[in-house]
Amino acid sequence: MSFQEQRIGVWFGSEEIPEIQIEHASTLANIMRKELCFFHISKEKSAHPTVLKNMNTVKERILKEDPVQRVTVEVIEGEYEESLIKAIEDLDLLLIVFDKQKDYKILHSFSTTSVPYLFTDKNVDINKAFQNIVFSIGYIKRSKDAALWASYIARYNKTNITLLKASDSDEDDQKIVKAHMYSVENLFEKFDFSYEIKDLGKPSWRMVNATYRKAHTLDSGLIIIALSLDNDFITRMIPYYYRKHLIRSKETPLLLINSKRDLYTMCGG
Repeated sequence: MSFQEQRIGVWFGSEEIPEIQIEHASTLANIMRKELCFFHISKEKSAHPTVLKNMNTVKERILKEDPVQRVTVEVIEGEYEESLIKAIEDLDLLLIVFDKQKDYKILHSFSTTSVPYLFTDKNVDINKAFQNIVFSIGYIKRSKDAALWASYIARYNKTNITLLKASDSDEDDQKIVKAHMYSVENLFEKFDFSYEIKDLGKPSWRMVNATYRKAHTLDSGLIIIALSLDNDFITRMIPYYYRKHLIRSKETPLLLINSKRDLYTMCGG
């Protein structure tokens, strides 16, 4: 296996080893031929001894099980939010894997980042994860960001994509949806994976909630949601504003993309 640049990141935020994130990050890293990166953000110049030991222990374990895999361990000095952007840039992170049940409090940092957050948990069946990718297309431009990421994963995993087409009544909106569909299908036809188109049954402005409901009826292995979010007064005043997405995704892995930021795209993609 030839590895490309960029890394799939797993955040070690405490002395507890994030086993679920590691399992899913390792699976995705192998699928996308990326390096794993275990990172810790510390207020001090060095990581907590136990955290650093855990990162190196897991690294050794993975390399023993899979000598072809590549794993790095990194420590970033500073506060979490202020240092996250630096970590993304310095460590060349492509996306970061978190736990739905334990890491939801870090969602407030999502609006400041340019890489997707992949949320999973212990209830996810790793054998199904990333096998059927579901996302929706509407008149909103950010829909194409979800399509781009779906193609990244599907082209390496040779998995199916289900594309949910929004149903808009306005004629101008319909034209935009049609143009977006044409663009996405042109992209997908370049690669060796299957995809199918289904009607979402809801207009673009109701697309997000409808996508979650539809994805659960399709036995999806990954839901991709592209959002357009700023850290405005609403998100600051409402505790855990983004957590609703983790709840609605239930037991399916969820890839959240912040389209307000210039996305870090995949090398070799």
